Amino acid sequence: MKKKIIRMMIIILMIVCIPIVHAESTCTYKDKAEAKKIAQNVTAAYEIKQREDGTYYINIIIYNLTDDLYVSYNWSTGKGKYATSSKNTITVFNFDTSMQDGKYTGIYTIEDNDINIIKKYVISVKSTKIGCADTLKTITLTKPRWNPISQIDECKYYDAKDNMYCKEWTSQDFKLTLEGAAIQLRKQRELNREIAPTECYSCEKDEQYNTWMERFEKIRKYAIIGLSIGIVVDLVVIVVLIIKIKEDSIV
Repeated sequence: MKKKIIRMMIIILMIVCIPIVHAESTCTYKDKAEAKKIAQNVTAAYEIKQREDGTYYINIIIYNLTDDLYVSYNWSTGKGKYATSSKNTITVFNFDTSMQDGKYTGIYTIEDNDINIIKKYVISVKSTKIGCADTLKTITLTKPRWNPISQIDECKYYDAKDNMYCKEWTSQDFKLTLEGAAIQLRKQRELNREIAPTECYSCEKDEQYNTWMERFEKIRKYAIIGLSIGIVVDLVVIVVLIIKIKEDSIV
């Protein structure tokens, strides 16, 4: 309640004071330059979260707000005649952000429970200084949607994990039904199987070559061992013969 009262007072003051200053802006070139510099630190991101009951939601998080800045945001979804947008633009000040150790963190979180639709958030960063009403920075953030196609059996195959239809969260709208996506993925897998024999043939040739080389090395090793044994035997026979000849000579 306190935050709402403070917010209303600031908005009322801004509405009342802007006509008074009219063309006599209190926002100097230096003020604008400093405000733009600070505004560059404001960023936004999304986080996909899961509750204990298994349901999902997405947090849109705005970072680095200060007392000198505020943001206003809205969202839109769809294209052409199917396009929709938020009815109101929401304004967020630093005192709307979370608190830690008695201080505002400058972090503001928007909980979005529309997990089945893609939303484009447009966040405008502005200065709280009267007269500096221009947008200092615009952040566009696309919130993905949950993809039910990712749960079909065809997406459980290893070669389908990188397919765009099998991503659990996506920023694309697919025209295919679940059955249509399954057919498409099945055709792709069959095509991969047709390519596989050529790849396996090459692998088989490599395996045959490696097997042949292993056999050759074994035969070579055994031949060397055999020759070595033969040489030793020959030497032993020669030595025995020499000794025999000497003995016969003495006799």
